Amino acid sequence: MTVDPFTESEGADIVCVFVCHFHVKKGNLIEWSSPTSFDLKTDAVEFKCLPSGSHLVKRDTVFFKVGDHFAVSHLKNVHIDEQQSNSDGKNLEDERGTRMRAIGFVCKSVLRFQKYAEFLTRSEDVSRLYESVHNDPDAYEILQSYAKEQKEPVPSGLSYRIPYSPNYGFFSLIEDFGVKLLVLWKLSLLNLRILFYSSPPLEKLCNQLYPLSIISRSSFKKNFCVSQLSQTSSSETSEAEDDFLDVNKFLFYVSLLDLSANRENRFSEGSGYMACTSDKVAEESMKSCYDIFVDGTSIRSWRRDLASLLKPSKADQTRLTELKGLQLFHSEYSPEEIHETFAKYFIDLNNGIFKTLNESCEGDNIDGSHMAQLESSGMVSSTVGEISSAHVSQMGLLPNSGDMDFVQEVAAHFDLNVVVVKDGGCCPIFTSF
Repeated sequence: MTVDPFTESEGADIVCVFVCHFHVKKGNLIEWSSPTSFDLKTDAVEFKCLPSGSHLVKRDTVFFKVGDHFAVSHLKNVHIDEQQSNSDGKNLEDERGTRMRAIGFVCKSVLRFQKYAEFLTRSEDVSRLYESVHNDPDAYEILQSYAKEQKEPVPSGLSYRIPYSPNYGFFSLIEDFGVKLLVLWKLSLLNLRILFYSSPPLEKLCNQLYPLSIISRSSFKKNFCVSQLSQTSSSETSEAEDDFLDVNKFLFYVSLLDLSANRENRFSEGSGYMACTSDKVAEESMKSCYDIFVDGTSIRSWRRDLASLLKPSKADQTRLTELKGLQLFHSEYSPEEIHETFAKYFIDLNNGIFKTLNESCEGDNIDGSHMAQLESSGMVSSTVGEISSAHVSQMGLLPNSGDMDFVQEVAAHFDLNVVVVKDGGCCPIFTSF
């Protein structure tokens, strides 16, 4: 009798292993899991590890959420002939010449996804599990044994807080999105719900969500009691919260079932996330679950108020040039060093923006003539702060290339009590999206 490793292995990262397959008459099914007490049904794991359109690819690796946990799975489509089907006790007509199966792990964190994915795709013993029907639970003992062994201490440092794949890092984002990467950066800063679409395979897009999640990070966090920002040192910030504006929650792949169920309000307005799906129909049928829909390099929104943010500005073009300069300069560095260099670029930029906004919210820096003008009009009180072109430059942005409008959008979105002073006048900020 196989011993359940999860009841005896304290500190293990993997909390459940599972095998799912596609049945031509019954659909996606959970074939086997351990421990059986772990809830895979609520999040419909069988529809996440076998995404819509998976029958069109030979193999794929997918990341997704299972409750408060994370999962990595690998699927294979294996061609079978009549002899093999009969030897496995199956009717060839029931399988229609193809056996599609996914094997995966549910984990406490995302930190070792690359390692687990390599095991699921390269182990010869695991490879045989995709190809044959196994009625004996002991056939999956290799999965249980591997899961039990995964107890290495979690390393610290930026590179490990957000794992990455060297093949799908920042270089990949620059190559695929170009200047649109800077559009995504601005949208992510606004805590918007960003849903990426791709037909399978989804491995590349799931991996790209790692570096994409970094671009909105900052060492400032929102004070939810008042419309201000308060600084938090890295030593005081838990990994779970990790810094202000770390709002692009790790959702990875989501199915139509996820979107329609909207469990725990994961997709509700203001929830801020980055996720991907292979269901194109979601663009029209699930508008209440997203703000931004990304199809390849096309960034679209059903919200008219976001239209101006979807087009790259001159400042975005300048930032792309800077990123390409970093790419060229660090091309011979290690993947870890490259990852940290690009992450630092965005984090420093975000810190500059929100540090200056935080200081401006105190209202000490507003020009007297502007304040008198605004107070006499009854538009603001004496506690309002001011954002001028000098402040925007201090943020590391370009006030004369479109960034004044962007800062105005940020201030409005977070209900900051500031006025943005453009050349020729003031633009008071009191409304949010």
